[in-house]
Amino acid sequence: MENINENVGEDVVGLEEIETEDDGDNAFHYESRQFVIGVDSEADFVDLNPDMLIEENLRNFNFPNLDVAYNFYNNWYGKMKGFSARKGKERKNAMEEIIEKTNLCHREGKRPINTNEKMGKKKREAKPETRCLCPAKIKVQLDVHSSRWNVTKFFYAHNHEMLDPKYTGMLPAHRKLSEADIMEMNNMRNAGITTPQIYGSFASQSDGYNNIGFRKRDLYNEIGRQRMLQLSDAKGAIKYLREREKNEGSMFWRHTTDYEGRLQ
Repeated sequence: MENINENVGEDVVGLEEIETEDDGDNAFHYESRQFVIGVDSEADFVDLNPDMLIEENLRNFNFPNLDVAYNFYNNWYGKMKGFSARKGKERKNAMEEIIEKTNLCHREGKRPINTNEKMGKKKREAKPETRCLCPAKIKVQLDVHSSRWNVTKFFYAHNHEMLDPKYTGMLPAHRKLSEADIMEMNNMRNAGITTPQIYGSFASQSDGYNNIGFRKRDLYNEIGRQRMLQLSDAKGAIKYLREREKNEGSMFWRHTTDYEGRLQ
């Protein structure tokens, strides 16, 4: 992570092209920055001081790419503040390259009404509405000289209550099985441990279900995803062997499957 004290007003090209909607007193614009804090990867999040959550500081950050910029707003700032983010609009240049990106609060906008709702033919009760036109957002723009993404607008005021940080990990954008979690889950499944028992084991390791970072349903979804991949691979292998058998008279093969339909 790099902290560069300099006048950065000369670094960004095309500031006059940035939208200039009036966000009131709750927005910070690029022109008011005095120094830059460069975040180069998600590993740098660990070194960030929570005291930097003061909104005046967040306008000073820049990033090497859009993924780090989004993860900064969602995984670091959003988790600590009690919300999650989703990706919003982007602006491209004449070569169809993205030069500006907006990330939004997950409660921005309103849920679209589907056809069945419009016609009064809802088959089931609608899920609770979660979107409430929240205006919070962060906008980053590419600096063509440094190839860094600078924060050009940061609107920090939400129009809804924020979650306690200990529950934020249960928001969809924050629920994630890491590679290590998936490997541990697979090892326990291979040993004959059931999915509820696996989830209980993760809870014990994390000092409570609230600290796991995913739900039991996420384990089932990952197991289903793996089964679909295995099924797809098995079908492809069988199709290949059948084609070989048609073209090669001496070709002979047989296969067996287990109780879940997987190749043995």
